[in-house]
Amino acid sequence: MRNVSFLNSRGQRLAGVLHQPDDWLGGPTIVICHGFRGSKEGSGKAAVFSEEAVARGYRVLRFDFAGTGDSEGDFANITLTGYMDDLASAIDYLSRESKGPFIALGRSFGGTTAICRAALDKRIAGVCTWGSPHDLEKLFIEPLDTYYGPLGVDEDKVYHIETETDSYELKAGFFIDLKRYNVLKNVQSVAPRPVLIIHGSEDCTVPMEQGIKLFENARYPKELAIIAGADHRFTRNFRYVFDTTLKWLEKYFPAGSAR
Repeated sequence: MRNVSFLNSRGQRLAGVLHQPDDWLGGPTIVICHGFRGSKEGSGKAAVFSEEAVARGYRVLRFDFAGTGDSEGDFANITLTGYMDDLASAIDYLSRESKGPFIALGRSFGGTTAICRAALDKRIAGVCTWGSPHDLEKLFIEPLDTYYGPLGVDEDKVYHIETETDSYELKAGFFIDLKRYNVLKNVQSVAPRPVLIIHGSEDCTVPMEQGIKLFENARYPKELAIIAGADHRFTRNFRYVFDTTLKWLEKYFPAGSAR
């Protein structure tokens, strides 16, 4: 395990941690995309998953999107487009040492990012999502309209967001940018590359129905795992999430393979 950094297309330095088997000579690399207010640490679980994947022969990169964690940038300026660009930059960096295959694994909004980038970027050989949304209007824009009024066209307008557990600033450009994306259409474009959708039945942040809808719109090869009783963070069920993900990886991207 070692700390790494690389530049995105906007010249911002992104921080990451690369996990790699000691005897790694190439093969599948998993790129972990964190959620909306998350980081590459993932409350410690991202590192645990990464080490378990390494034990099975995979290389793993977990990194902070611009404006989050240890990466450069201001969170207020984030957009889905920017996250997608950062994911592409991560693959650019990894491609210097390996031709892949590269698998994008995204938690929550990171999974949405993975889907939308994979629709454009054939270097992404497969996508796995954990509790990821497709209806960005319902999740982000409708609450904004309710509490702050209709979204205008001034992308630099700053919103001061307050939740029960968090507070942050976010520019209107984030919400305006979301309107550019049809996630259900994008997930269709991932095929014939494999997709795994994992969702908790008791997810109160991104309801289970959003995961099911993603699966229904994806094309084969696709798999769906609904975890009974699991919340958005898979607090008591992360072991099952890890095992399901690793089995899927071994099915489609056995360690040591290269395409």
